[in-house]
Amino acid sequence: MKQKIKSIIGNVLINLFPKKAARLEAKGLTMFDLNSSFFERQMRYAILSNVESKKKPDHLSKIHNNFWVYQGINVFSTNNSFRDNFLPNCTFIFDIVKEKYFTSENQLTTLVEIGTGNGDVLNYLESNFPEIEKFIGIDLSKEQIKINKEKYKENLRLEFINADVLEWVKTEGRKNTLFVTSNGVFEYFTEQQLREFIKYVYSLGKVLFVTIEPNEKGHDFEMKPNSIVYGGERSFSHNYCKIFQDYGFTIFHHSKKPMMIYDCEMNYILAGN
Repeated sequence: MKQKIKSIIGNVLINLFPKKAARLEAKGLTMFDLNSSFFERQMRYAILSNVESKKKPDHLSKIHNNFWVYQGINVFSTNNSFRDNFLPNCTFIFDIVKEKYFTSENQLTTLVEIGTGNGDVLNYLESNFPEIEKFIGIDLSKEQIKINKEKYKENLRLEFINADVLEWVKTEGRKNTLFVTSNGVFEYFTEQQLREFIKYVYSLGKVLFVTIEPNEKGHDFEMKPNSIVYGGERSFSHNYCKIFQDYGFTIFHHSKKPMMIYDCEMNYILAGN
């Protein structure tokens, strides 16, 4: 009932203030803005619900894309995810990578972090993988990439690029690369976008993925093998292991941890060909 009332109020406001609704959507609506007004919150809920109900995943993905382009810098400047989440919960999977791939002659020459944000994760990985020659951080936020370039200008092994990785990989993707996503990037891709990306990357040759991504808690992949929309962000819960395997990748590691304050569980996946 509460959601229905929010939807009714939001749709009334959208009809009364269509230009304001269009501006909100153009800026992106992924994360809840604590500074938004009551009216803006209801409009946000209605816009996302309407797009979802019309089964338009590309439209929903575009809204997410807009958010990270125009508002990502606001998230990165206040986010303590590296300290509070990555260091205590995610480093173990990179220990597995080192044990499996760096005990003998290393073939991996480049590490690409998709959705690098403020660069903290990429900087950590650079210090822990001296065997890798080049570290590239890609992000949609032009302003954040500019900040990262200045912040890490003394580290010549780090390169930061403002780009959509779906387009970047078509011209710059290379074999012998370790691709990394940390704590939610692919969740904003549609299933079709994710499949196209994984399929193309597989064609590059020798590559490795460390994918740290959330799913809806209890998403039953036997009953619902395809991606679904879930949560307050209306992001996508993907069947990651199946998608990787559909295009020839081998899953070397897969584990999960529940996220206590969210309606999701985090997947830790190591996949390669």
